[in-house]
Amino acid sequence: MHERHRDRLRDKVLTNVDTLNDHELLELILFSAKPRVNTNNTAHLLLETFGSLGGVFSASATSLEKVEGVGKATAAFLVTMGAVMKRCNCQPDTPPLKIFSLETIRTSLIETFKKYDSEVLLIYYLNKNQQVIGKSLVGDHLSDSVNVDLQAFCKDVVYNNPSFVVIAHNHLSGDSRPSKNDIATTEKLCYILAVNNVKLLDHVIVSGNKIFSFFHEHILQGITEKIERALKPC
Repeated sequence: MHERHRDRLRDKVLTNVDTLNDHELLELILFSAKPRVNTNNTAHLLLETFGSLGGVFSASATSLEKVEGVGKATAAFLVTMGAVMKRCNCQPDTPPLKIFSLETIRTSLIETFKKYDSEVLLIYYLNKNQQVIGKSLVGDHLSDSVNVDLQAFCKDVVYNNPSFVVIAHNHLSGDSRPSKNDIATTEKLCYILAVNNVKLLDHVIVSGNKIFSFFHEHILQGITEKIERALKPC
């Protein structure tokens, strides 16, 4: 069945390549890296994570490997493709998704968290233009909490070298309001980021179709000010 699907896509390339959308183009490219695997879901996840084809081919190997279905070989293949594009003066477009805007990610986050039956934490790393340059997923399959490995978080921050970070996690209870543990975890992550000269733009909690934003509810401002006072030289 996969072969018939692949043949149909190849026929579209030969007849009118301009009719292919970004997902289909990426799926075709992945055929070479994953010759015996259905690449449809992987292509969707890559575009969802990095925002555009340009975002996929500009991503680091480490960030790519964190996407489900992308192993070391596939990550190396995509990085190589990105390098070839640059040398051909075909610099990939920067990903257009501005993760800091709650309105631009509301629907995406709701759909993303519907896939999980346990609490997970998504961490988005943004460049100075507030565009996604990396993404990581934290989860330990608990239904009512998620534990963050602070040491691993520090390493990811150093590796991705972002200017901004947005964190988002889900509640399975139907209540999107933050718990005391949510607030305490936000303070810890915000502190680590501040030490590394990175700004936390928001912590978003999703529960079903409900969204809670630390930024819009003015909780993040209080946390940020508290940390700035703690880091201020005596």
